[in-house]
Amino acid sequence: MFQFFLAQSSNLFKRNTRPSIECLKNDRFYRDPHRPVHKIWTNTECSKYFLCLDGDVFEFKCSEGLLFDVVRQICDFKQNVDNCDITAEKQISKPLLEKGGCKDKTHLSCADGTCLPSEYFCDGSVDCPDESDEGWCDMDNDPNAAISCDMSKCHLPDCFCSKDGTLIPGQLSPNMIPQMITLTFALITCPHRNHHHRNHAIFFARFLIFVKFSLC
Repeated sequence: MFQFFLAQSSNLFKRNTRPSIECLKNDRFYRDPHRPVHKIWTNTECSKYFLCLDGDVFEFKCSEGLLFDVVRQICDFKQNVDNCDITAEKQISKPLLEKGGCKDKTHLSCADGTCLPSEYFCDGSVDCPDESDEGWCDMDNDPNAAISCDMSKCHLPDCFCSKDGTLIPGQLSPNMIPQMITLTFALITCPHRNHHHRNHAIFFARFLIFVKFSLC
C-alpha cells in the first residue's frame, strides 16, 4: 500500500537532497537564493523550491505545467503565480506574549504590542495586525502548547514520554511492532489547501530518512 502511495505522490514533486543550496532555517519552502538572474522567470527555475530540515536542504519540483507560489506555499498554474522573483516569505516578527505587558492577564501581546486573548495565538486564524500570532507556532514558541513532560515523574502504565516521538512504550523494538500508516491529502493545487501541501512535502522529507519499516 505504501509503495503505491509513494509512486502516486512522486507525480506531485521531485525530491532530492541539495547540499549546495543555502539553508534558510525558517521551516518554510523557499527558492534558491543564488539562482541565476536570467532564469528567475523561467518555468524550470520557478517550479523548483527547497526546504531545510535539521540542516539538510531538500529540493522539490512542481508537477509539469505548475509553478511554485512562495507566498501561498503551493504549486499552482502559471497564470496564478506572479512571485517567481521572490526568494522567500517575509519573516514574521516574533510576538511579545507575556513580555508585552498586557493589563488583562488572560491576554498576550502581538509583536506590535496589540493585546489579544491568549487562545487566539496559534489557533490557525490570523488575528494580530502583524500576523505574529500565527508566525511562531512550533513546539518551542507556541504559548498554548502542552507543557513539557517531566521524565522523572512520568511512568507506565499511567504516563509515557518520548522527547522526539520515536520511542515505543516499554522500550520495545520497532521491528517487533506492527505498524500501519493511513494518510489523506487534499489536492495541493487548491489555494485553500496550502497546509495540506506543506504537510505532504514535510512528511515525505522526514519519513524517507528516519522511519524504519517493521515489514508487517
